[in-house]
This record gives sequence, C-alpha cells and structure tokens, in this order.
Amino acid sequence: MTCAHPHRTIVFRFLAHCLMAVAFAPAPIQAQGSETFARDPHQPIDESYTEQIRKYTTASALNSPLTDYLPASNTVPTPARALGDIAGAPDVLPYAEDVHKYFR
Repeated sequence: MTCAHPHRTIVFRFLAHCLMAVAFAPAPIQAQGSETFARDPHQPIDESYTEQIRKYTTASALNSPLTDYLPASNTVPTPARALGDIAGAPDVLPYAEDVHKYFR
C-alpha cells in the first residue's frame, strides 16, 4: 500500500511498532531475587506534574512504577517549565533541539 504522504507512512510504521511492543511486552523487570524495582519512598514527588502524567496516560499498562511520577527537585527544572508542557501532552510536540537542550 502506498501512501500519498511519506509522513503518514512513518506514522503508520511507528504505530505498528508501538502495538507490537505492547502486544509482546516482557514481564516486569525483576531485581535479583524476587523483588521488583520501585521508587525510593523517601524521594519527594512533584505532585502537580505527576497528576498531569496520570491525566495524559490513557492506559496505565503503558506506564511503569518508575515512570508514572516526576521526582521533585530544587535544582532541575521540570520538562513543563523547560519545554512548555509535560511530555505526552495532547497536541504538544517539542522540537528535538529543545529536548536536547533540556537534557544537557
């Protein structure tokens, strides 16, 4: 099947890869022994950003206990502060250059 727009082909391939990743996702990562990885309960959480993550994650199975929150920091700005909104917000796609600046 040929698409009139090459960008649609890229999007369709990306979505197909995402569906395959979800369909064939491995079991949760296990630490040595039988314990699973988890957030340090003493680490503070940025509550407002974490609420936005929960709001925008439409299926909780697509998230993990290690990525369903944002640690609070007095020195590192949140992605929302640096990029304009949280990662995954509807209708928001930051420029790659801005994301790279944020990580640096």
